[in-house]
Amino acid sequence: MTAAPLVIIGHIRSGTTVLADLLRAYCPEATSFGDTDFEDRHFWSGVGARIGSPLTGTRCLAAGAADVTPAGRRLAGERLAERSRDGHVITKNPHLSNKLGFVRELFPQARFVHLVRQDLSVIASTKRRFHDSHGGANAWESPFLYYWPADEHLPCWWSVPVTDGLQGGAGAAPPPDHEEPARFLAAHPDGTRYVPGDGFGRLAESWVRINAGIVGQLGRLADPHACLHVNYADLVDDPRTVLGEVARFAGVTVTDPHGVPVRLDATRSQAWRGALDLDEQATCAAVLNTLSEQVELLARTLPGPLFAR
Repeated sequence: MTAAPLVIIGHIRSGTTVLADLLRAYCPEATSFGDTDFEDRHFWSGVGARIGSPLTGTRCLAAGAADVTPAGRRLAGERLAERSRDGHVITKNPHLSNKLGFVRELFPQARFVHLVRQDLSVIASTKRRFHDSHGGANAWESPFLYYWPADEHLPCWWSVPVTDGLQGGAGAAPPPDHEEPARFLAAHPDGTRYVPGDGFGRLAESWVRINAGIVGQLGRLADPHACLHVNYADLVDDPRTVLGEVARFAGVTVTDPHGVPVRLDATRSQAWRGALDLDEQATCAAVLNTLSEQVELLARTLPGPLFAR
């Protein structure tokens, strides 16, 4: 019998890579979808998901059960069966955070781990990542802007190339679906939605809305036991316990629990203090105040700490 895949989700820069790497290091039967990309972006694009990243395309669009095609369903089933011969599939991709109904339709028994990290740590790390990518630190070694879309029910960040000519290359398979920069910028002129640019406050908005969107989507699943919420601070403080809990939830075995580090590097938990100035911190607080209903939902639902002050 093919084991249900474990899908690790969360806002970008929340520690999903750290958790996936720990599982794959200490659970020998853990495997991926066999992608050359560490987030299985080629696989997810191939089954019909619109993954917004420099590697895959501009728009990161929400998707639900109705968006699954027969071809995508067939490919997903074949790949899961193939990779399950090597172990238990564990995949991580923050850009699946607005596509949980789509994932669940492809894999009805899928289990989800939602990793949440305190707000200012994520905001500071995302700001740095976007600025680095604008400086060329990405698969293309070419500058990108990041756009927070308007009028999206389940928004996620879009990746906008600054220069033309990115179709093909960079080992992309399938080819990326990037939009022509000048045309995109003309169609989306609101400078308060771009990072780098005037859109810093959108980073705080995205932390709230993406995490709240995950909570809402998971709440609509027929199986209330299909999700485990984990706080990154707990993973740092006691990785052995958290890894064991996640492994039991996923149905995999940690073969050498004593090999798991006793504690991860906790120094980065305060790095936001040097990365965000006082005006930026005040902007984040103001944004959270405008989204108080969603902030309260997160406080009721997710394990803390959630708010770094």
